[in-house]
This record gives sequence, structure tokens and C-alpha cells, in this order.
Amino acid sequence: MAATKQLLLRRRAARIILDELAKSRDAEDRHAVASALLDVAQFDLWAVPRDLAERLAQDDDGLVAAKGREVLDAIARRPPEGRDPLSPFGL
Repeated sequence: MAATKQLLLRRRAARIILDELAKSRDAEDRHAVASALLDVAQFDLWAVPRDLAERLAQDDDGLVAAKGREVLDAIARRPPEGRDPLSPFGL
């Protein structure tokens, strides 16, 4: 997970790993994804995929959903007028 978090800071494709874990039937896997996103948000708010955080925040498991909401709260600090520095074309 540490390598995935590190990669997510620079390589968007690393989210595939998190997406697959977020689909797991095991709530611990989904919670690990939310925790990883929260860790990433401490270093780069733009590296956290909002749609993945939103999906986790709506999880059936209460602990996963709570952690997902923490992630959403953390990335809410992204300036609305700012843009994603990894996407200079506004994508």
C-alpha cells in the first residue's frame, strides 16, 4: 500500500489498484483504500480522486463510510478556483 500511495502522487494509473481494492467484498480492503487516500491528501490534495472518495463515503460499512467522509473533508480544502497541477489542460 505504501508503494501505491507513493505512485498515486505522480502516476494517476496507480489508482487502478485502489479502484480494485475499493470493489472488494472485504470491508478491511475498502477501509485500507480510504485510509490510503487520507494519507495521500496530507501531501497532495489534488492526487486524491474525488469520485473514489465519494464512493467510499457511501459504503455500506459504517467504518469505511466514515473514513471516506474524512477523505472528502480533507480534499474539500482544495481551492475551488485552482486546477489540478497534473492536468494543465483542465481535464
